[in-house]
Amino acid sequence: MQRTLRQVALPLVLAVSAAPALAHYNTTPVKTITSTFTVDGIKFTTQVTGNTMTVQVNGSQSALKGKYINALSIGNIGTVASASMVSSPWGSSAFLNNSTIATGGCNLSAGKSTAGSQLCADGLFSYPLNGTQTYKFQIDGKNVKLGAPDIKLTLVNGAFSTKGVLYQASFGTKTGGLVVNNGSQNGGVTPTPVPTPTPAPVPAPTPTPTPTPEPSPLPAPTPEPTPEPTPVPQAPPTPVTPPAPELIPAPDIGPVKPIATLPVAGPSVDGEAPSQVPEPETLALMAAGLGLVAWLRRRMPSK
Repeated sequence: MQRTLRQVALPLVLAVSAAPALAHYNTTPVKTITSTFTVDGIKFTTQVTGNTMTVQVNGSQSALKGKYINALSIGNIGTVASASMVSSPWGSSAFLNNSTIATGGCNLSAGKSTAGSQLCADGLFSYPLNGTQTYKFQIDGKNVKLGAPDIKLTLVNGAFSTKGVLYQASFGTKTGGLVVNNGSQNGGVTPTPVPTPTPAPVPAPTPTPTPTPEPSPLPAPTPEPTPEPTPVPQAPPTPVTPPAPELIPAPDIGPVKPIATLPVAGPSVDGEAPSQVPEPETLALMAAGLGLVAWLRRRMPSK
């Protein structure tokens, strides 16, 4: 009896002793690996916990912050058996498949298959790059490698734009930038267009110096005639007004002998004898003569 109890108790003791170790092994926490990579001011952050992958995109410090995220793809993640989108800015309008991302977003004609080596997600609207956009995926498969993904974005100009440009951030090679037409990226620098070669300038022909003409002799100056002096106008002579006869004093000519009245002979009128009274014209002439004599007398110098 005792032997039987010992045979049963020994396995029980061993099982109880091993239980804490098994419990500790099964509860070992899964590590979360965080990686960050910045391309042209766009900050990409990945957090991997087991088969759950979270991608954050923030372009608030980028010159492209005015752009909008139209689609996002994850590549270089091994062999995916199935995947689902746990959360995203697109909410219920999110679409996930294994197509290749392009400037117009994901290829919707590829269907809903998520098995393959890459994933592509987009939605009904585009979201601004100037904030932090978070995308969370559950990725399952036998050979899944989420530590160094290649993340691509389709950036458009508006919330409803359907075509834009591709940007890539490769966590494995630490390269990224604008994806050019041949599918490669340019190391995080916007491609500069190749300038058209400018033809060498043709030297301008040396101009033949034009002989300077000899100056023509200046003509001798023509002497200008001296203008004659303008005659000064002379004041007209002031006319001498003779004094009135009544103001001229009578000349002192001595005693005047009376003039004898001569008889005037003339025809008789009605038989009567002619008058002895001198004519008025005779008297006037005599008065004028006397006045002239008196004036001349006054003008004569006194002795």
